[in-house]
Amino acid sequence: MQIMKRSGRSRHGNCCPNEDFTQTLDWSDAPFAKWFVGGTLNAAYNALDRHVENGLGDRVAIYFEGEPGDTRTYTYAQLTDEVKKAANAFESLGVAKGDRVAVYLPMIPEAVITMLACARIGAIHSVVFGGFPRTPCAAASMMPRPNSWSPRMARTAAASPAR
Repeated sequence: MQIMKRSGRSRHGNCCPNEDFTQTLDWSDAPFAKWFVGGTLNAAYNALDRHVENGLGDRVAIYFEGEPGDTRTYTYAQLTDEVKKAANAFESLGVAKGDRVAVYLPMIPEAVITMLACARIGAIHSVVFGGFPRTPCAAASMMPRPNSWSPRMARTAAASPAR
């Protein structure tokens, strides 16, 4: 997967779409199976870019309604731009393909943007739901997880409204 710059171009050209596989299932190293050998899947491309390319960029991709009643709407084109910006920011912080990123966010659009940005650059992300009450125990319960696999970056929220 390649990083998209804000202009819509990556260092390697446009974001790569899926590439067809050459073999559905390879059992040559049983019991370890390889599925869809030779193919690639770009989740960010499937979720965003293909819709924009097909003229659907002005359609709503996310309609968010927060706890205090705030609302935000992202079209596919707007969400694509936000994901590109996040991917660029992550890259500037040293995140690259194959790196691990911990995501500890409540259910907000930034969580989706973070996951798609990781997918765009090929980073592995692990999501821990961050909508628990703000207590030292909630934060402490999350810490052993990323510490066990040494993520390059953790994306968190400073606070979230709770009822």
